[in-house]
Amino acid sequence: MQLSGRTERLVRVGSTFKWEKIKISRVDAQKKFMSGKSLVAVISDACSCGISLHASTDYENQKRRVHITLELPWSAEKVYHQAD
Repeated sequence: MQLSGRTERLVRVGSTFKWEKIKISRVDAQKKFMSGKSLVAVISDACSCGISLHASTDYENQKRRVHITLELPWSAEKVYHQAD
């Protein structure tokens, strides 16, 4: 699941590429991940602040979450907010 704030993404169609509208909102993508329907969440810097993907008693899915950071922010404040 992609949580990036983008409205379009580049997809491969055969040997060419085309732009496709992203049909799921950030909130819906978060709910899909939290419910266990999506096992992977890819989060960009634009959507990382103010979002929690940790296991919560509010959701039936209590599986352990694994977070992998591919690109660290440049400020300690942003890192702190991502850990919420």
